[in-house]
Amino acid sequence: MNQITDEPDLPDDKCLVLGGDLTESVWTSDGQPILLEDLPITNQLRTRLDEWIRLTDNFEYYLPKKDRAPFDLKGFTATGLTIAKNLKSELPDWTILYCDEWLWQNRDDLFLSDDDCRYEVTENTPATPPYQGPSRHEGNTHFINSPVRQAEPSQTDRLRLDYQNLRGTLPSTLALRTYRAISWVGRADSIQNDTDGKVISLWIAMSALYTDDRESSASHEDQKAIRDSFLQKLIEHDTDQILQTHLWDKLLPAIRGLSEDHYLFASYWHHKHGHDSHEGWEKHFHLSVSHYEAAIRAENATDVLSILFDRLHVLRSQLLYGGATWQSSLNRQPVEHAATVLGTFLPTFITIMMYNPHEDWHRPFYPVFG
Repeated sequence: MNQITDEPDLPDDKCLVLGGDLTESVWTSDGQPILLEDLPITNQLRTRLDEWIRLTDNFEYYLPKKDRAPFDLKGFTATGLTIAKNLKSELPDWTILYCDEWLWQNRDDLFLSDDDCRYEVTENTPATPPYQGPSRHEGNTHFINSPVRQAEPSQTDRLRLDYQNLRGTLPSTLALRTYRAISWVGRADSIQNDTDGKVISLWIAMSALYTDDRESSASHEDQKAIRDSFLQKLIEHDTDQILQTHLWDKLLPAIRGLSEDHYLFASYWHHKHGHDSHEGWEKHFHLSVSHYEAAIRAENATDVLSILFDRLHVLRSQLLYGGATWQSSLNRQPVEHAATVLGTFLPTFITIMMYNPHEDWHRPFYPVFG
């Protein structure tokens, strides 16, 4: 039988989580609420903490945003961060994790998980939440970080921030394309030890960017033309020559590996399935490789990308249509090359599109209805 004692019920790991739920706001690391009177802190700080928690009575979090009474959520969040820093000062050997309520309430728009809205508070943590301060990228700034990571925003985080800043200038169709693509790039970034899953997520992001209502009745040749036209637009609007830098300075070994792999040449598979019209696949393959090499020498980005995405499309079909074993050694190198190439290109594609909202990027094949 458990005995009732006057001993405070404190977490063994000396870890407190502040915020993250507007009904109870102080938690242990495993999600259990903790009584304020049990905390070894000054009465003054305990009173401030209690008053801060009581502010949540005025926040109608259970209602849709449009139906809530006015509430200074950013002010509430900033006050909580100040209290979290005070907790760290009074409990220097404790780990204090702060759940940013403003980020949490806006996590769907910012593509964040619950854990993305939480960061560790240290003596170097700025006194105001980073999105309210002068710069998100100054040293020691925590933004959209896991509890133990203190790093600059990732490439995907920057895409999310760009999207938030530009969303009001984007046509609804382009906003939908880039919103979906960023979500899948973020998913790819979160995948560890599964290159196949990473490539699939990145290709879904690619499809979100360019697939449109013309494809439903398009032949294979027309689908390729649609994709090539999309790639050409990106090159034309790449005023900073970022794609060129990727092509010639970073990705040539991976691109060459993909372009020179005859298992990624569509005609090879048509021949293997008995299509007489593809008996000369080998000649066409060598011509394709020669064309690719000539395009590299001429720094013809349009032709290089066209051939590259022909190969990537075959790899995509192998993965999505059950033509490959998960983590198979047979296709490990092309899958790894594809993850590198797509992981580098997709964020740049998205950025170019967002900064060129007046271009006709066409209507997504699956728009939102209702």
